[in-house]
Amino acid sequence: MLINNLRLQKRIFQKKLDKNELLWTYKNTKALIFPSSYEGFGIPIIEAQMNNCPVICSDIKIFHEIAGKNSAIFFNKENFIDLKNKLDIFLKYDSNVLKLIKKNGFLNSKKYSWKNSVKIISKIYLEYAKLNLIKNN
Repeated sequence: MLINNLRLQKRIFQKKLDKNELLWTYKNTKALIFPSSYEGFGIPIIEAQMNNCPVICSDIKIFHEIAGKNSAIFFNKENFIDLKNKLDIFLKYDSNVLKLIKKNGFLNSKKYSWKNSVKIISKIYLEYAKLNLIKNN
């Protein structure tokens, strides 16, 4: 519907991709456009950033938290014209601006690695175990 409203059928496609196709797409596309009113977490944003793919996403709180500062372009999800305007601006960015967005996104995505997640979860478990030891003594 949004694609049709903006007359972008010849430039945008929708398809379920396997892992290899998805990685190829992130690495070879101009940007991930992620319009959403609600998202539990936003894994596509992180996947795109990990693959140096710029992100253009809805201006919702969770996306600001996930995408990071200066790592994505945000648009008003209620306003198709805002999305069109942000796309027009994005397509005119020079290579230095695009490199900076990609770099910031890639650095942001590192916060969400499995290794980092394991460290955080381990720390929580250790703190919980210490509290239980103190409580039971």
